[in-house]
Amino acid sequence: MATKHPIWPEVTIDDARRLCVADGIASPTEQQLREKFDWLFTARERKIYNEQTDPLRYGYRPSIWFVCMAVLGLDWMIPPQLPKENGELIEGGAAFGEMVRKAFGMAAPWDVVCVLGGNGSAKTHLECYLAMRSLYQFPDVKIQMYHTDSDLSREVHQARMYEFLPPEHRVAQRTESTYIAWKQKTGFSDNSFILPNRSECLFRYYEQKDSKPEGTEPGDRKGLNRCVGYCADELAPRSLIDTLDFRLARFNSVGVLGFTPIEGTTSTVARFLDGGKVLRYGKAFLVPRDNRPPARDLQFQHEDCLEWFRDGQQVDSVKSVVATAANARRLSVEHVVGEAGGTPAVREFALTPRVIQSANPRNGALCFYSDDNRFLDPELIWRKVEGLSEDKIFERYYGFTRRRQAGLFPLFDEDVHSIEPDAIPEKGTNYMIADPSKERNTAMLWVRCTPEEVYVYREWPNQVEAIPGQGFVGPWAEPSDNLKKLDGKKGPAQKNFGWGLCSHKKEIARIEGWECYEARATNEQIKAWKENGPAKEKVEMRLLDARFGNTKGVNEGGQINLFDQFDEIGLTFYESESGSRHSIDDGVQMINDALEYDPDKPVDFFNRPTLRISKDCKNLLFAMSIYTGSDGQHGACKDFIDCLRMFFLKNCRYIDREATQRNRGGGCY
Repeated sequence: MATKHPIWPEVTIDDARRLCVADGIASPTEQQLREKFDWLFTARERKIYNEQTDPLRYGYRPSIWFVCMAVLGLDWMIPPQLPKENGELIEGGAAFGEMVRKAFGMAAPWDVVCVLGGNGSAKTHLECYLAMRSLYQFPDVKIQMYHTDSDLSREVHQARMYEFLPPEHRVAQRTESTYIAWKQKTGFSDNSFILPNRSECLFRYYEQKDSKPEGTEPGDRKGLNRCVGYCADELAPRSLIDTLDFRLARFNSVGVLGFTPIEGTTSTVARFLDGGKVLRYGKAFLVPRDNRPPARDLQFQHEDCLEWFRDGQQVDSVKSVVATAANARRLSVEHVVGEAGGTPAVREFALTPRVIQSANPRNGALCFYSDDNRFLDPELIWRKVEGLSEDKIFERYYGFTRRRQAGLFPLFDEDVHSIEPDAIPEKGTNYMIADPSKERNTAMLWVRCTPEEVYVYREWPNQVEAIPGQGFVGPWAEPSDNLKKLDGKKGPAQKNFGWGLCSHKKEIARIEGWECYEARATNEQIKAWKENGPAKEKVEMRLLDARFGNTKGVNEGGQINLFDQFDEIGLTFYESESGSRHSIDDGVQMINDALEYDPDKPVDFFNRPTLRISKDCKNLLFAMSIYTGSDGQHGACKDFIDCLRMFFLKNCRYIDREATQRNRGGGCY
């Protein structure tokens, strides 16, 4: 009985007859047909058996894998000849690698690739294959395999790496140069193994205290051969990937990061997507744009990625645009399909990225579709995504998302909600919001209201302007190294300057262009400055966090709160709304209301958000992209979110001064 296989079809008598004809037997006898049939049947069964028992040497490789090898410069891993789905053989090896990089316009191979995969897309299988091939190809190679914790390391990475060991190395071996010891329950002994050629694989996990990469040698220790240096699956901390970058460069090795974006992307994945450019799109046949049913038959035909290239160029490609979900998934493509009765029809489907060049030219991302894995049952995949929202289909099937993981602002898209500073209207009603603290610097925002929109036009401290006496202070918050801290870690800008109230008033006067501002003014002179005097920009109202502002402190005259202290130096602040859980939820909802637009339609006059943020406000933009609120009062990026929340809760609005003057009455007696 023939073994079922998703790729290699069962042998038929017609196959035997064609083989006889190829051998010069025009009219084969029944015996000759039987002999050819038996030979083909045995060859197929042997091929399947070898694939199952020795996948490293004989396993099936999806065509997208060869594209991945090419963009990473692992040309030695690509077979000399590559078979297309139609049976045509094309040149592989270095020629294929060079052709792919040329077609994508790459000046050099990527050093790190982020593989974004739909469910079951075999991205982890790819990681382990690339790692094991590297270990066997060169002596003295060292590869690090990172996962979330010890259980997942054992169940995912270690189990797959054991399956990729050739049969002769699956038995325990302990010699001077070799150490392989495996148990299904505990994985590899000491979380590592060493092959006879002295190449070593180390299994690490992000919660491990000694998992930091300093001092390690990922890849070929001599730096002579380009191979894999590390593989990291799922929730890899950005700090780890950033640190490993320097190690890769030293040892001429490459990194592979795998991620399934079912809950949105992390800051680590955003490193590969933000500011990038799509080099290749795929057609999302499960996401129609013509109000007709998904084209399951087209999707499950499995895209042959070798068909992307011809004569050193891309074929059937879509013009590259910025790789943001806001742009990428609004695009669509027409596709001619056969209809009942043989009449061709044009259908329209969404596009989704396949290959993305990161802002850093030595990094990039590939999107693996679930059907890239030929061993999955297409109907099973369909049952899992049928009826889901477009977002979920893109994330679970096509491996791409526009959402940041677990964020409180799911519609926030920097390309849509940020704006060039010069494009912000000059006229409007200005508000200033401050969130002070004893433990850090005061976070401040300036917001301008027009009749139609709200613009955050300044933050303090910021990353684009030097502060007198402090210089450029860097970011307020940065991506966290701790997987349990989703709201970032404190950046250098939070380090307290030790400023008093007069220093704050002086800085505000400088920023807003008060005519009375003098850089060398004394505290007594600063106190005398009139906050409503001539200035380049007028502020309608200043808000201060009510909880902190009403905390009483001791001064020479007794106990007064922060509002009173600011009044004494000539700077008026009004109370923000309460910081209760109720008001926090309301404030987040109001921000989301201002962010709202239809992401599946072009942004235009009728479809646009109310809130826009200056691109100079990098601290706020970062906070908007990652903030979850899960870190509570200790969230590193929450301070600028609090300022924005206070603004909306206070119901600040545009005030038409000219209309107010015109409508004033004269009175009567």
